[in-house]
Amino acid sequence: MRWFGAVGSSRDAAASRCRGDRTPAGGVGAALIAGEMRAHPLRTLIGILAIAAGVAMGYAVQLINRAALNELSATVNSLMGNADIELRGPRAGFDEALYPRIASLPEVAAVSPVVEVDARVAGRDESLKLLGVDVFRAGYVTPNLVGRVELADRTNGTHGTHGTNGTKASTLDLLDPDTVFLSPAALSWLALKPGDSLMVQVGLASVALRVAGVLPASGDAVRVGVMDIGAAQWRLQRLGTLERIDIKLKPGVDAEVFAHSLAPRLPAGVAAFTPGDNARRTSMLSRAYRANLNVLALVALFTGAFLVFTMQALAVLRRRAQFALLRAIGVTQRGVLWLVVTEGAILGVLGAAAGLAIGFALAAAVLRYAGGDLGGGYFEGVQPRVHFDAMPAAIFFALGMAASVLGSLAPALEAARARPARALKAGDEEAPAARLRTKRTVTAALLAIAAGLVTALLPPVAGLPVFGYLS
Repeated sequence: MRWFGAVGSSRDAAASRCRGDRTPAGGVGAALIAGEMRAHPLRTLIGILAIAAGVAMGYAVQLINRAALNELSATVNSLMGNADIELRGPRAGFDEALYPRIASLPEVAAVSPVVEVDARVAGRDESLKLLGVDVFRAGYVTPNLVGRVELADRTNGTHGTHGTNGTKASTLDLLDPDTVFLSPAALSWLALKPGDSLMVQVGLASVALRVAGVLPASGDAVRVGVMDIGAAQWRLQRLGTLERIDIKLKPGVDAEVFAHSLAPRLPAGVAAFTPGDNARRTSMLSRAYRANLNVLALVALFTGAFLVFTMQALAVLRRRAQFALLRAIGVTQRGVLWLVVTEGAILGVLGAAAGLAIGFALAAAVLRYAGGDLGGGYFEGVQPRVHFDAMPAAIFFALGMAASVLGSLAPALEAARARPARALKAGDEEAPAARLRTKRTVTAALLAIAAGLVTALLPPVAGLPVFGYLS
């Protein structure tokens, strides 16, 4: 009991507090808390790590999802260019006869048909998305899908540009059925450069393509290649079908209203989406894993709060006579309460801070090695980077603090309510434990079980089993 010296040295301060608020002086309280932590370092470390685990898991999930959605939104906006509406059908595509019907609508300013194929690349486990576009139409709707022609200089082995110095140029290479334009991410992934050959497999057929240049803007991480639409339909076995139609509306036409009015005229399986709809759709696809991981983080925080409660309860029982002595020299119930709660709050601060650091590192590692979808396929080809987000950090820091403080509250109340004269006697440590076995506690446990059974039967909220999680 090394802190008795600190109590004795601060006897005058304690006596002066008998006439006032009578809470432990800052030096005395700090000495008591520091002495307890130094005396039981392993217990303190376990409490910190218990809080850190829940904070780290929740914060990492938030960072991973935010980074993936931000990167996906930037990629979608880049690939859609100036398109206001995107008509998308099933993976097998839809009849290309829909294209002239959409182009003839009075609200439509320009239309760009698109073919999409996920082609296997030799030596790679992942596929490369190949798009077929009409360069004459895409220039008005999705100019980012019109490639910059960059041909290899065969005389000196260097690379130059063909056309108007690396800008979009009307050249036969844009219509050549043997050429492809790759995004910077695809070039890096495939370790290719303009002028090299790319071998892809579609079905049972192998298709050899020459890399004619790069796409001017297609996101920093998405891997995609673009061909002429006629060549794509022929060489990628998509004759007579389209997978997508990008629409640019005339000024003053509301995209949401037009998409709603267009729905009855579309074939089965074809739907109209705005750029915002694409991001929301992907967000909904990843919502299940986000919700489950966030609930697991809350369970970890609850477990941390329970561990803090257990450790603080044992510490209060062990120091019951010490708190009684503080009460005897003039410290009020509020002073003892705040002393124990402060111990829990310090554990919460250290645990939450460690959890934020661990969560950031965990998010960076997951994004690097597993992707923003944790392997779920929601953000295929997207390689986002983690960025510090202050608002979620503050929220999870507060949750970690709250869990630790709540875990310390019951032991703090028990320490504050103890009667000094009785607590100073040997054997009084059994009194608080006996109160845990009262009939009231058993009744509360049975009510909690009944409430859990009832909430488990309630329907989901907005597609999420909120009451199931609560149960």
